[in-house]
Amino acid sequence: MRPKLAIISRRFSERCTVGKLKMQRSQWQTSTTPLTETASKLSPEENTGVLPTFGVHEGNDENGKPALEVVFPCPESPRRIQTLNCSSWLVRPEIGRAFAKAFYVMTSGLGARTRRINKDLINSFFMFLKATSRSKLGRSVVQPQDLRKAVFDAYIDWLDGHKKQDGTPLIIKDKQYRFAAIRRICGHLHHMPEYATLIDRELLLPRCPWHKSTGQRANPVRA
Repeated sequence: MRPKLAIISRRFSERCTVGKLKMQRSQWQTSTTPLTETASKLSPEENTGVLPTFGVHEGNDENGKPALEVVFPCPESPRRIQTLNCSSWLVRPEIGRAFAKAFYVMTSGLGARTRRINKDLINSFFMFLKATSRSKLGRSVVQPQDLRKAVFDAYIDWLDGHKKQDGTPLIIKDKQYRFAAIRRICGHLHHMPEYATLIDRELLLPRCPWHKSTGQRANPVRA
């Protein structure tokens, strides 16, 4: 039998549905899909004709640590499936789960490489949440409804001061891409019945917080 998982599945012609998790966190098991960013494929002997379950999977990895992965059909790949490890988003589990659901909807029609790039851009937001104290955010940020304009203003400040692994600051384009990815995720959450009433629709999210020519902040415009 398949292990019980918290699964949001959507096959090619199906709508997203949510599977209820009945086990406690300590009993979660990993998905049958490897928790890696590589594609996987059933051998001819193993291929029973049953479609794999696509969508969001949450469980424990092989070391017993909480894990979150998003699984996509990937027709352009010889292996036909792409699995992205989003476990770092569990630094804020409720927000991470919501973002994973929106990420699946947002990127299902994109290519494998573009999905991976978008995932890496979103990673920055969870790095920010992990690194930023509650006092700087002005509130505890643990659920989707905690996302407010002040949080995104703090994220912009963090991007301005963030440096890459080689010690160089992010260029304007890098900051714009990272911010735009979060804005798109929130846009999709706005249209998901599960989160529509939780996400603040009146957020003044800048479409482009930085002027391309000067790198200075642009005035916010209504999203």
